[in-house]
Amino acid sequence: MKEEIEGVRVELKEEIQGVRAELKEEIQEVRAELKGDIQELRTELKGDVRQAHVVIEGLDHKIQVVAEGVVANRELLERYREETKKEFAEVRALFSAAFGSLDRRVTVLEQRLA
Repeated sequence: MKEEIEGVRVELKEEIQGVRAELKEEIQEVRAELKGDIQELRTELKGDVRQAHVVIEGLDHKIQVVAEGVVANRELLERYREETKKEFAEVRALFSAAFGSLDRRVTVLEQRLA
């Protein structure tokens, strides 16, 4: 009986060592595949990052152009505002003189009729 148990023990030990070797080999294969996949992903990611930088640089340029346009428009609006303010002042002065003269004439007419 001892010999039989010893035989089973030896068989189990050999079988466990075989399974262990197979698992070790499979783990190494999976590890190698994962390393390859990770390297491939890193390469793709580097390309994507480079592309993103190119896009960002293009956007930076476009934003700069828009900002310069905003500044130019602000200057134009300020000039327009000043010109309009001046023109309104001139029109008010003309109306004031005309209404002042008209007011005096109406007052003279009212005095004659009274």
